Amino acid sequence: MIEKLKISKSTVEKLPLTKTGQALYWDSKLQGFGLRVGRQTKAYIVQKKINGKDVRTTIGVHGQLTAEQARKKAQGGLGEMTAGKNPIDEKKQAKAESVTLKEAFGDFLDARKALKPRTVNDNEYSMNRYFSDWLKKPLSKITKDMVERRHKLIGIEKGGEAQANLAMRYLRAIFNFAIERYEDVNGQSL
Repeated sequence: MIEKLKISKSTVEKLPLTKTGQALYWDSKLQGFGLRVGRQTKAYIVQKKINGKDVRTTIGVHGQLTAEQARKKAQGGLGEMTAGKNPIDEKKQAKAESVTLKEAFGDFLDARKALKPRTVNDNEYSMNRYFSDWLKKPLSKITKDMVERRHKLIGIEKGGEAQANLAMRYLRAIFNFAIERYEDVNGQSL
């Protein structure tokens, strides 16, 4: 169901929640600004064609935003969309770029259920002993130079060359996993 109406506080509050599915209501004054009503919430949305494809994104939930606040956000969002910015792609890109070493390591272990307990323990030990200061760091911020310096540090100060090489094998396994798992909006590996 799609209807046009002036989206205001009073009209939004009068609209009933749906029993099933969703209903869309578009603002009669600001093209591309709308309200999506579901079974539990009412959310403000914007929609515009970008590169020939309809892109719809949520601005916020009614109750957390007033209709006027949502309208102002919609004007800004529609302006950016007119300039060719896709907010969905931007969120996806930001999320992909913010994957931390800890998250990647957790996903790595979840994906490798067949690893023996000893291998899991060795990996965890290595991460916590040699890379604990990197766990909250996004993968994209860990440089080749940082890895080389860490390898030397482990080899000289912490555990010897064999331990340094083992720690790097574990780290490399996580990065190889991340290369396959995480992509940017263009489908390219991070």
